[in-house]
Amino acid sequence: MDDAISVTIAQAIFEIQIYPPREFVDGWYIACWPIESLLLSTLESFYDETTLNRIITNVNSSTPLNSFTVLNASVSSRFNRISSLNVLTNELFIENWTEILNYTSYFGQCQPQSCLYDINERAQVLYIITSLLGLYGGLTVVLRIIIPYIVTYLVNKLGRRATLVAQPDTTVGE
Repeated sequence: MDDAISVTIAQAIFEIQIYPPREFVDGWYIACWPIESLLLSTLESFYDETTLNRIITNVNSSTPLNSFTVLNASVSSRFNRISSLNVLTNELFIENWTEILNYTSYFGQCQPQSCLYDINERAQVLYIITSLLGLYGGLTVVLRIIIPYIVTYLVNKLGRRATLVAQPDTTVGE
């Protein structure tokens, strides 16, 4: 069971205003919220026809008893009979996942106009080194071209400011 759910667990079918419970059902739990109850419960009762009929009668008495069939206990499953629905839903109720890739059959059925695909690979060490050297070389060339213009601009700008500050004001003292 999930440790994050902190509820008092009981197994029962309750009538609206009658306590204690009218019937006990194996594998069914009561919690604060219906979804918690469902996720804590197991499929044990769905293997027994008598219990399943009791559940159907209590949930919806107008449903015919033969409308559901019990689970077959002789069919092998990777899940235990007492596995909670939370475990089953986390595993997506999948017994066996078989992955078969057949691109020829896919293209035969889909007949796409074009096909694009990406290959995700880690960068090779040699590729990384050559990329970094290329970046360094490109920056070196660009900076050798741009820096003389920047220096000339700064010298002119700062040189003008320095000559304005160094010249005395001749209009005040005359």
